Amino acid sequence: MFVSYMFADGADLPMGNLQIPSQPRKLSFNEKGQLVDKLLDCLKMRDRHARDMIVQELSFAGSIPRHEADKDDVRNILNTSLNYEGSLQELVDVIATFEKDELGRDSLSMQRLSEFLELLFSSPESIAINVDLLGKLYKLTANVHVSKNELHNMYRRSVVDGQLPHKYQSIDESKTLSLMIQDLAQKGLQSTYPQNKLTHPLLTFIKLLSRCVLDPMRDELMQWREEMAAKEHIALEEESNPAIGAEQLSEGTYYLLVKFKPGNNKDAFELHAWLICEQNGKTVPVNSYVKEEATLEEIPSLFDELISQCQEHTDTFTIELFLPFALLNGDKDDVHTWRLDLGFDTIAVSHKYPLVVRSYDRVYGVNKIKPEVRRRLRQAWEDNWAICKNCGEARIQWPLKEKDYVKENLVAWLQGVACLTMVFVPPAFDAVQPHIFKTMMSAGSSVALWPRPHHKCLNEEAIEQAYHGLLVGCHFSKLPKMIWERRIEAAMDETLLANHLTLFWDNPYRLPSDAPDAPIRDKYPLVAPR
Repeated sequence: MFVSYMFADGADLPMGNLQIPSQPRKLSFNEKGQLVDKLLDCLKMRDRHARDMIVQELSFAGSIPRHEADKDDVRNILNTSLNYEGSLQELVDVIATFEKDELGRDSLSMQRLSEFLELLFSSPESIAINVDLLGKLYKLTANVHVSKNELHNMYRRSVVDGQLPHKYQSIDESKTLSLMIQDLAQKGLQSTYPQNKLTHPLLTFIKLLSRCVLDPMRDELMQWREEMAAKEHIALEEESNPAIGAEQLSEGTYYLLVKFKPGNNKDAFELHAWLICEQNGKTVPVNSYVKEEATLEEIPSLFDELISQCQEHTDTFTIELFLPFALLNGDKDDVHTWRLDLGFDTIAVSHKYPLVVRSYDRVYGVNKIKPEVRRRLRQAWEDNWAICKNCGEARIQWPLKEKDYVKENLVAWLQGVACLTMVFVPPAFDAVQPHIFKTMMSAGSSVALWPRPHHKCLNEEAIEQAYHGLLVGCHFSKLPKMIWERRIEAAMDETLLANHLTLFWDNPYRLPSDAPDAPIRDKYPLVAPR
């Protein structure tokens, strides 16, 4: 296991006297070379006369073949110490008695040597990369917090076989990142696909990790990556096109798209689902599922089967539900409250995964509309999504109140709104009467937030204040993940808005393969479930 230690230039955890295993693991040629350099950084080891004095104090001095060249001489001293039980610890202890500053403390070079050795022997196997850079990475990521599922996904994408060691299923989340870094640092170079270039899995892992953090941490991780590549003489693979949306890069690559097509009977739906992976601007089908007809009562249990299949490919994905108008804000049919079976208990699907709702009618109802109107609606949708993508921080421009949503000029105003925030519970949908959901589709609204029917206790002013607290400092691209995290944090307090909030997140460029407007490249077929 990874051993926490203190760095020479300051630390969070105190380090006691360095204890090297009496029979240390075998060091690689590369590790020995770095350790020799660290020994020569110590003034008393670099000076031949002082080094001779140190050797005289060693119990194994007579077995050391001395050499005139400093580096070869120190290498011989090190190799001999590794041949005898407890001798490397003896060598370090003797050096420490000579390496003192004017106040009698260990010199800076001695502190760095101790740090290097503790890091070296905390690794159960040979470290394949520069040990100093590994230590820098541990320190850099000490306060990085990423969910366990996201780390599992990043690890799979970093190693050539795509496999996650079983031990990570039971390891505490707070230790997962440091242990993954340790494991990956022990691996050798691997070929990238399809470029067929050599790289190191830790470089890939850090690139993925940098997408889950904000600046300046992101810049520091990318700088570390460049330092490692230069030190190990690795040519970094080309980064993905910067025109790819920040949402795609930061939220992960997997999405579960689920379509609810109204069936012949009331409260019955055809359920179609696609697990897709988005990477470097391309959409790759991973798995698909079709259920000819199911009632709303049956669908939660079908979700268990569906999600189990998805988990064979990834632990991390966002669920996007394409719902008819009547289900977008259903009371008794609230999709957020559907439960998943955990064996001895259950969990709401909206607590297990980020969940957003989308409009089935917008995507699949366009065939009933005149072509010129259809083009107009599509353009308005794309234009509004572009406004959302370019807005940076998610913020409340003008909270929509219940008395205002039936105003005649609301469509024109909504066209320029990046994130529609309603401070009222939308009424039950009536196909005959005007409704805010119809207005949103006409305006091209692509992102909206509203409280669900269970949250009627707060007044509009209180809901507006709650929105400000939720959205402060949140980048638009992080909104689905942020709402999910706040929902989990608020799970024990039913009075909090985050428990009863719906996020409408309708990306016009991420569509099911059977959608009329889906690009030809996304037309991948459905297959029956196992």
